[in-house]
Amino acid sequence: MKKQRGVRQPSILRLWWLVVYEEADRRKSAKRSQTVLYEEADGCKAAKRSQTLLYEEAERRKAAKHCQTVETLLYEEADRRKAAKRSQTLLYEEVDGRKAAKPSQTLLYEEAEGRKTAKHSQTLLYEEADGRKAAKQRSQTLLYEEANGRKAAKRSQTLLYEEADRRKAAKRSQTLLYEEEDRRKAAKRSQTLLYEEADRRKSAKRSQTLLYEEADRHKAAKPSQTLLYEEADRHKAAKRSQTLLYEEADRRKAAKQRSQTLLYEEANGRKAAKRSQTLLYEEADRHKAAKRSQTLLYEEEDRRKAAKRSQTLLYEEADRHKAAKRSQTLLYEEADRHKAAKHSRTLLYEEAERRKAAKHSQTVVTLLYEEADGRKAAKRSQTLLYEEADGRKAVKRSQTLLYEEADGHRRKAAKRSQTLLYEEADGRKAAKPSQTLLYEEAEGRKTAKHSQTLLYEEADGRKAAKHSQTLLYEEADRHKAAKRSQTLLYEEADGRKAAKRSQTLLYEEADRHKAAKHSRTLLYEEAERRKAAKHSQTVVVGSV
Repeated sequence: MKKQRGVRQPSILRLWWLVVYEEADRRKSAKRSQTVLYEEADGCKAAKRSQTLLYEEAERRKAAKHCQTVETLLYEEADRRKAAKRSQTLLYEEVDGRKAAKPSQTLLYEEAEGRKTAKHSQTLLYEEADGRKAAKQRSQTLLYEEANGRKAAKRSQTLLYEEADRRKAAKRSQTLLYEEEDRRKAAKRSQTLLYEEADRRKSAKRSQTLLYEEADRHKAAKPSQTLLYEEADRHKAAKRSQTLLYEEADRRKAAKQRSQTLLYEEANGRKAAKRSQTLLYEEADRHKAAKRSQTLLYEEEDRRKAAKRSQTLLYEEADRHKAAKRSQTLLYEEADRHKAAKHSRTLLYEEAERRKAAKHSQTVVTLLYEEADGRKAAKRSQTLLYEEADGRKAVKRSQTLLYEEADGHRRKAAKRSQTLLYEEADGRKAAKPSQTLLYEEAEGRKTAKHSQTLLYEEADGRKAAKHSQTLLYEEADRHKAAKRSQTLLYEEADGRKAAKRSQTLLYEEADRHKAAKHSRTLLYEEAERRKAAKHSQTVVVGSV
């Protein structure tokens, strides 16, 4: 064959490389398809994970919204309380303004306020003691309720275990009844086989008797052929005996095979029953192990909760100690404010004394100016000074003025008036610190009110925190109750599935028994047909 011009003939190496490339392409396509399947499975898993994450994200958002709603309600409640406190503070300031407008009753109001503050601090101490007692009673009640809840959980778990034990005992008794019924059926079958065997032997004997009678009739009818018939009878008898021996051997083999088959089936049935029983026991052990692990997890969670509660109680006890210290500090500050008020009142009394002395000195200066021309005015001023013996400073000043008047009248009197003016200015300056002390006293009262307001807000915050924590605990308890109910539903479903499985196993066992019975019945019928065929063939041969 000639090669075509311009056409490149494929070589063996090129064909081999083409085969190699095609094999590589097939492998790559197989890998790609497998990779696509893996990616599809990964995509399904990722979709499931994403769906699970979306559910978890939705749950977290719901929980966050719930917490935000609770926090918003708490903030609104706090704002309402602050607004109420502000309005009350404005009313108090209005009352304080009215009290300031009545300076004559200020000391009485301050005394009443001090008594009210002392009563309020004592009330706070009583409330603190009541709060401690209530906290102790609550903690004791919580411990009792926790113990009762654990006892109730143990009782319910014990009842569940007893119910499971009763169900297992009922299943065992039912299994024993089924086994007893199977044994009775097997005994009935063996008895039936014996009766059938006896019937077959009787029928064989009857057929042999009929054959002998037939031979006797033939012998009586044909006396000339007696020897031939006897020879034929001997051959037939030998054949019959050999046939009977073969049939007897077949029957023995069949009986042995049947008994062996029954023993194997009985052993297999017992093994299957034992396996099913073992599977049920293993399933029950797995359920028990799962329940134990769940119980251990619940106990661990209860211990953690108890530790958290004890830690919370310790924190609350520390907070109460701090509050007691704050109240003690407030009492000390209140005592300091009372001392400052007493000091300010003392300063007011001293200021009044200085004003009286200044007025008296001004009166003395006026008298000195009027009586500057003679000693009569000096004597009158000296008499007035002796009469006004209430202030030692004024007496000294008037005596000094008299001595200076003796030396020079107007200059020293002018100097004295200037000195009195300076003292008046000093008195005003001294009055300013007392006014400053009054302002500081008012600021102290406002600070005390503010600290009391802060204490109220702190108490409200603690109450709100306790309420939110209580809501969280209730939410956690609801979640736990839902989980427990779901776990019980799952266990109930597992119990139903196990019951269905055991019932299915019983039905399958019964079906196997029925199938074995049907197969044995078919074997018996087949054996009967064979025996009938052999018997009919034997009868035909004998008749011939």
